[in-house]
Amino acid sequence: MAVGKRRLGKTEIEITPIGLGCWQFAGGRGMSALFWKSMPQDEVDKIVKTALEGGINWFDTAEVYGHGGSEKALSTALTNAGKVGGEVVIATNGGPFFGWQAISPAPSATASDTWHHSK
Repeated sequence: MAVGKRRLGKTEIEITPIGLGCWQFAGGRGMSALFWKSMPQDEVDKIVKTALEGGINWFDTAEVYGHGGSEKALSTALTNAGKVGGEVVIATNGGPFFGWQAISPAPSATASDTWHHSK
């Protein structure tokens, strides 16, 4: 196990004690509009890059955060930061909430599992 990371449950996945919540990345869509204005992608890129540079290796998102908008913005930011599938962990969950369909195969899926939708 790497220093500074913890094993996620009984899995082989190792995550930092602190992750980055991505609700504010939803582009002002869905329920996020009640709390945050739309954030430009370059700002999302800066936040994600800073988190990565600080050692954070997991990101929390969900389809309710703008109907997939936060996942798309996060995917773009990770790609812009030079990350590829499997280098970070994306914790996500899906509905069906309010008729939306899940866009990710499972909670705590690796980036390679959830990244494909926005490429």
